[in-house]
Order: sequence, then structure tokens, then C-alpha cells
Amino acid sequence: MLIDKNMKRIEMQSLTGISDNILARMEKKQYVSMETIEKICKKLDCPWMR
Repeated sequence: MLIDKNMKRIEMQSLTGISDNILARMEKKQYVSMETIEKICKKLDCPWMR
């Protein structure tokens, strides 16, 4: 999704308001809550959230 939007991780973090910890967990493919994923998807206007 970030590639499609030509966006860097730090830009996504700033836009969505997620913490450094959550970003690190995502990069390591660790557990991230559905609430956080939903928040990211809404801010990035993911097509499956419409």
C-alpha cells in the first residue's frame, strides 16, 4: 500500500499517529491490534475499507 501511494513508513506514521513501537512491530511482522490496522487503513483510504 505504501508503494502504491509513494509513501515512506515515517510519513505513514505521521499521517496515522501510530507510535514508533507499533511501526517497529509491523516491520518485524509481530502482532498489531485490529484497531491499529483499521486506523491505518482508514487514513490510507484502503480500497477494502470502503
